[in-house]
Amino acid sequence: EFCRAADIAAAIVCTGNLVAGLSRHQMRQNVLDGLKATAELAEKNGVTLLLEPLNDKIDHPGCFLTGSDEGAALCREVGSTRMKLLFDCYHMQIMEGDLCGNLRRNLDVIGHFHSAGHPGRHELWLGETNYPVVVREIEKAGYAGIFAFEYHPTLPPGESLKRTLDYLRKS
Repeated sequence: EFCRAADIAAAIVCTGNLVAGLSRHQMRQNVLDGLKATAELAEKNGVTLLLEPLNDKIDHPGCFLTGSDEGAALCREVGSTRMKLLFDCYHMQIMEGDLCGNLRRNLDVIGHFHSAGHPGRHELWLGETNYPVVVREIEKAGYAGIFAFEYHPTLPPGESLKRTLDYLRKS
């Protein structure tokens, strides 16, 4: 209701951390039940939920959802057009690699992309990921949604943004 009232079209959701004493199967079922209930609210309010897997190696130790395939499977199991996967290239590079293969396989449920250079979570050109290739693959697959920057600039913000856009446009 808050998102609708504030004219917010999409909201990021995460699964939380692993819970001692519960099996992975029990935790997954709890997550799925919670996502289904939340998706019902999102449908009533015209809001899209973006489920974000995170890396547990550097930034989010103990996080339950750390992979794009499992995140996509959860989105499919929820079965709502209001439940999409947020594919964060930074997190998925750390956890999985093969960004192009993973995004192609899960594009049917991807509703948003995040990007940052790894290591360091800085500008895209400062990391190991070849973002121009990734962006071309996203475009080739027919994705027309949001590809967002979520990084800590090492340059003044305006200069960082200009250089990042120039980098992504290179052939």
